[in-house]
Amino acid sequence: NLDALFENERISLSPEHVLINNNWDSYNSNSYNGDIAILTLKNELKFTRNIRPVCFSPEIGKITFSAGVVAGWGKGDPNRDHELIPRRLDVPIIDNEKCYRENHLLASISWDESFCAGMKGVAVCAGDSGSGLFVKYRNRYYIKGLVSSSGTSKDGCNKDNYALYSDVVKYLVQYEDFIGFKYQIESFKRKKVIKNPSVYMTQSPVYG
Repeated sequence: NLDALFENERISLSPEHVLINNNWDSYNSNSYNGDIAILTLKNELKFTRNIRPVCFSPEIGKITFSAGVVAGWGKGDPNRDHELIPRRLDVPIIDNEKCYRENHLLASISWDESFCAGMKGVAVCAGDSGSGLFVKYRNRYYIKGLVSSSGTSKDGCNKDNYALYSDVVKYLVQYEDFIGFKYQIESFKRKKVIKNPSVYMTQSPVYG
């Protein structure tokens, strides 16, 4: 519950470094290319029964999945800024050609490392950006995508649109040294690395 400041097992952590993809341009509202980042935390995150790591494998990119699961605290009620507890949404993964043919807006902001998911009548909402889309493979859930955009709407939920996701697997090769815990700032000179991210971002901590 995001509004329960003293909820049991609530954890508040701040990032130490933020690794931004080279293609991301925060000044271009018409491009979502590179809509992904990696954060390192100042303190170690201890796993609990409610806070667990997600599986992450390049093998997921070789399999065609028909559906996935999204979970987030996005704005489901127009009278609230966000949901108090995370909500789950089961969504079909849509062929990109079909998605872009039916939705010119998503086609205009799509990029090589993006894909579509969703269906009419249900939607990810404002505040769900960055939430994971997970697929089930051999009785385990793997991260496949991150919510990027579903266009705009007055109430924060565009239920007439599919949503666009950053394809996490396609970025895996770019960040494999980082994911493998071989992290050294010097090895990322070709990328944009932010130290002391509070200078560039809000002071909002990362909640678990």
